[in-house]
Amino acid sequence: MAFKFSIGGSGGPGLSASKSTYYTTIAQGALIAALTDPFGAGSTYTVVGSAPAQLALASDGRIVAGMGAQAVGQAYTIVVRATKGQRAVEEPLTFTAIADPLETPVTDAQRYMFWSTRSRFPSGSLVTAASATNYVMTRIVLASTVHTVTNPRFHFSGFASTEGGNSPQETVLPGNATVIDGVWISVNGAAPVALTFGGQAGVSIASGNIGAWTDEPTITVPREASVAIYTLYHTAAAEKQIPVYRIQTARGERVWGATDAATLTPMLSAPATASTASLDTGFGQSQPAYYGPDMTVARGWDGRPVVLGVVDSIGEARQEYAAEADTRGNLGWLRRWLDKDDPSYRRVPFMMMGMPGAGSARELGTNATLRWQVLDQAAAFNASSALPFTVAVNQLGQNDSNSTYSTMQGNWTGFVDRFKTRYPGMRMIATGVLPRTTSTNFWTTREGQTASQYNEWASTTNGWGNGFKWQLEAFKEAGGGGRLAGYISTKPYWYDAGAPGTWPIVADTYTLAAQAGTDGTTPYTSFQTTTPPRIADILIGGGAALSVLSVTGTGPYTVTTSSNTAVVPSGTVMRPQVSPEGVHPFPSAVQAIVAAIPQSQKALLAP
Repeated sequence: MAFKFSIGGSGGPGLSASKSTYYTTIAQGALIAALTDPFGAGSTYTVVGSAPAQLALASDGRIVAGMGAQAVGQAYTIVVRATKGQRAVEEPLTFTAIADPLETPVTDAQRYMFWSTRSRFPSGSLVTAASATNYVMTRIVLASTVHTVTNPRFHFSGFASTEGGNSPQETVLPGNATVIDGVWISVNGAAPVALTFGGQAGVSIASGNIGAWTDEPTITVPREASVAIYTLYHTAAAEKQIPVYRIQTARGERVWGATDAATLTPMLSAPATASTASLDTGFGQSQPAYYGPDMTVARGWDGRPVVLGVVDSIGEARQEYAAEADTRGNLGWLRRWLDKDDPSYRRVPFMMMGMPGAGSARELGTNATLRWQVLDQAAAFNASSALPFTVAVNQLGQNDSNSTYSTMQGNWTGFVDRFKTRYPGMRMIATGVLPRTTSTNFWTTREGQTASQYNEWASTTNGWGNGFKWQLEAFKEAGGGGRLAGYISTKPYWYDAGAPGTWPIVADTYTLAAQAGTDGTTPYTSFQTTTPPRIADILIGGGAALSVLSVTGTGPYTVTTSSNTAVVPSGTVMRPQVSPEGVHPFPSAVQAIVAAIPQSQKALLAP
């Protein structure tokens, strides 16, 4: 629950505070109230006696939250002295902690559970440390769930998984240690607080090692807070560094580099400083990924579902660009759908275990168990090794194709059986896959699409086509041979009886406010629209395919694109392409999927 403070006493001649209550969910160091200067301006402030652990006085005359636990309805008094020259006044100021009506009550304050958005395990291409930036600091911004959690812990890995091919096998190893020099946490913009590893500021993680967890801190994270994690790490120049996060600059994420740690630590108090240009490179799939925490758990559970997601590229959303992330860092339909704050079901906390290319046949198999060992370590923080999640959501299936259906089904069920052997009694919910087609007109109509192999729909049985992938969907929808506790259908987004198994067109349209191009020969890299399109979409119209790299302005909107020569007249209506290749949804399609799948299907996740 969340609370506020109230100020008792007269406050003296002009010595008063801006408010008298505060929510108990307030983060350490966050503002409770500002003081009114009793002498007009220029006063200095000190605490008389000892302040309660719940309150603290900032040097600039603000009352902020201390480290102590807040209690609903409890009043806390701090005596403050204001001094200017020979004049001084002191007064007891009382603040009362109250409950936040939007806060959901915690039912188990001690259990460590998944609690944040954005977190992911390392995957992709290693980064080669440059001589000028072999020390790196990242600022990754998480968002918390709808209730207060405490004591957050963060894991750092010594390995990464492949993407594509044999994904999610954890065979991408740097071949050298990753030295973490320091990790800090800042909640809702408060001053960063250092975290430790076994009481030490940093730790060295050997190549291929399962990694290390931060110690348990005395920190409160309010509901729906913005949580920045700073990770300062280094290797020798030319050594390899582990990829985890593509930096979401628009959300305040950063990556800075230097030749020493001392040059980077000032960024802790200057988080808006632009990323180092040599590191902040690329766009979309070419954008490099940088090190940071992967799995994170915190104490406090409000009884709602907490999801472990087992996913491939569609669930992990690497088809989207970092710039397209929502305000809470989500990419892809599954993250966005789970984190949607529906009035009935609210946000569902989650942790995604997979990455692009993941297939059921390989998950939790040979060379794909280190992430699961990290998960078991998180469970070991709890009494009786209670798991930090309540239900598993299995989004896999797209990459399980085989020329024999029995083998294809076995690929999928094999993982489910391995999971259930490892975690007996844990419920698993499957999600539906998406269509896979080719197109003669950039997926702008259903009629121009042809089903890819194993996606055929020539005949229908139990509402599904004859292709092996759809047969597998029918098997999943029917309970997966008794293995599943439910099935979240994606059909509300894509199914059409007249053209089953094809992608729908995107409803959004954008009109050119001015002509794009001039002579059909001279390349151009920007155009204008009357309404703002989504970053990472490709707009189709007038014989052109214009990729949206950035959008600026307030109307008309200037859209930066890759180089084009096609002349597109003013007034041309452009429509987003639904998919780049008939497999992965573009951002407009992702938004449509989230809107189409009823939030009521979250009821399947209930413990």
